[in-house]
Amino acid sequence: MFPASQVLDAIPEDPWAGAAPLPAPIEPTPAPWSAPDAPDLQIEPVAEVAIAAVAVAEVPIAVERSQIELDLQAFPGAVGDFLAGQPEARDRVASLAGRLRDRLALDPLADAVETLVRAAGDPPDARYVDLAGSVIDPAVASRLVQRMGHESDEARRTAYFALCRRLGLVMASALKGALTGAVDRDVRRVYHDALISMGEASRPVIEGMVADDNRFLVRDGVAMLGEIGGPRAIELVTSALADTDARVRAEALHATGKLGDEKAGQLVLGFLDDPDSRVRVAAAVAAGQLGLERALRPLLHVLEGEHNPAVCIPLLRALGQIGDPGAVHAIEKHAVPSMFSRPTTEVRIAAYRALQEIGTPQARDLIKQTAHDKDPVVRVALREFSRAD
Repeated sequence: MFPASQVLDAIPEDPWAGAAPLPAPIEPTPAPWSAPDAPDLQIEPVAEVAIAAVAVAEVPIAVERSQIELDLQAFPGAVGDFLAGQPEARDRVASLAGRLRDRLALDPLADAVETLVRAAGDPPDARYVDLAGSVIDPAVASRLVQRMGHESDEARRTAYFALCRRLGLVMASALKGALTGAVDRDVRRVYHDALISMGEASRPVIEGMVADDNRFLVRDGVAMLGEIGGPRAIELVTSALADTDARVRAEALHATGKLGDEKAGQLVLGFLDDPDSRVRVAAAVAAGQLGLERALRPLLHVLEGEHNPAVCIPLLRALGQIGDPGAVHAIEKHAVPSMFSRPTTEVRIAAYRALQEIGTPQARDLIKQTAHDKDPVVRVALREFSRAD
């Protein structure tokens, strides 16, 4: 290693003595617009453009409209021309309707059907109804049924029923299809009433429903046959008594009672012991409607061990309809409270009504005893019975 003194001797006294001098700093030149004495710049326009003098040519824009738009616009006009007394418009209506059906333009088609049927008047003008029939197809009919199901205005709903009657089978089939998927009870009721209102026009569809795989449709079909009757009604209804669904059996019994065929009475008696309470009630109601005297003992047997008011009330009504004096003692137990029995007010009223229908001296004496009954509702009901007589 070098001694420290030698290292220090090797360093010059001024290390920058041999370096080149630094250049002098350059003063910045002010920009023309920042210089205090710079004159304002004047920018001369290259050319003056007179905008007002420029003439802009108007170029027409061609808007290409689709065929469906043209058809949608022309269709109501064609219908209007036909209604205005231009018979040649019929072909235009039919042609446009065909193209709109291909495009599933259901609402304008449904509107046209409604318009034509409404304009047909009463009695209907066959020309208008025939043209409406050429416009409609199953899809359009389904749209009309959908509208009817959600129509709250009674007058409008009645108009839809009339439309169904005039258009016939296509509307009946659409109503059946709608019943398949409808779950709202009120909507189903509308479809049910519409089919019944169609009379013979809907009969093939209703009879076909009884043989359907859909249990809801079978039940609806049976119920409607009970309303409209017909040569095959009792045959189809009693065939449904063998259904495994208790709701179908009950509806079939109700329909049997409404149809009033005494030959089916023996079948009805067999369901008074059905394991389902709804079926037992329906059998009791049917027995009463049919006036089956041989139903007396089975009805009394069921009533003796029954405590459910929903079952007792129809049983009592059935006994009253049959009118056999032998039922008075059993009915009395459900009319007069005792230490062992406290029937509900509704059951008591049903029992007294049955006694009034039987009308024997013993039955009338029991009714008179209610003049001072502790239940005011029973007293009022019995007074109403007396006024009805």
